Amino acid sequence: MKRAWFSEGLRFALRSLGKRSLNPFRLVHRVTWWAGRVLFGPRCFLLKNRQIPYFLHPLVINTERIVEISLGRRFLEGEDPAEVLEIGNVLAVFSRVDHRVVDKYEPGSGVENLDIMDFQPDERLRRILCLSTLEHVGIDEEPRDERKALLALKKIPSWLTSEGEALITIPLGHHPRLDTWLTGERGRTREDELTESLPGAQISFLQRQNAWNVWRQVDRGTARGARYGYPFACANVVAVIYLQGETRQP
Repeated sequence: MKRAWFSEGLRFALRSLGKRSLNPFRLVHRVTWWAGRVLFGPRCFLLKNRQIPYFLHPLVINTERIVEISLGRRFLEGEDPAEVLEIGNVLAVFSRVDHRVVDKYEPGSGVENLDIMDFQPDERLRRILCLSTLEHVGIDEEPRDERKALLALKKIPSWLTSEGEALITIPLGHHPRLDTWLTGERGRTREDELTESLPGAQISFLQRQNAWNVWRQVDRGTARGARYGYPFACANVVAVIYLQGETRQP
């Protein structure tokens, strides 16, 4: 993927910020913060004992994108775009992408505006990436259906080859039912029944530590009860989920 400082996705993001966010004083603040973070802040975060560089960009100085974009880029590095699907048009804001993108609402060149529940790939894929998108499914649309995100999560492994993998990030505090499934003491619930086809799921949690937007891995108990937008702007805890492809029956 190539850097795209003036990509269509970037122009969309700038328009979304609005005139108030683009006034000269706020722009100076963004650039100054970004420069200070690049020069003096930590460069990497740890996930499963792996050092991963932060994604340092003026548009993400105060958001979870600082970890999500790095995870997404690392996950897709070296992959054939023809075998990649991105759910939610996220990477195109910062990179020129050649892989398939499905997003129900966001416009964009090459973006397929489909409901994820209506999507079915022609062939199985090696990589599926979904950054901060599933938490909106069923919640930020009509009719409201809190189970829809979990049903979508259940479908994803069936779209992968047996050697394939999916990376999904979900900010906590936006979708109560997803939060309960990810962090709650579930026992035998409907959520377990919906996701029992995900025995190989690996779930980790990253928590924002301070105003400098430093993140560290925490356990499920610490992640439980996280609020979106408090005490820091945007996500304060992000669930990082890796799913394996389903093994084909002989």
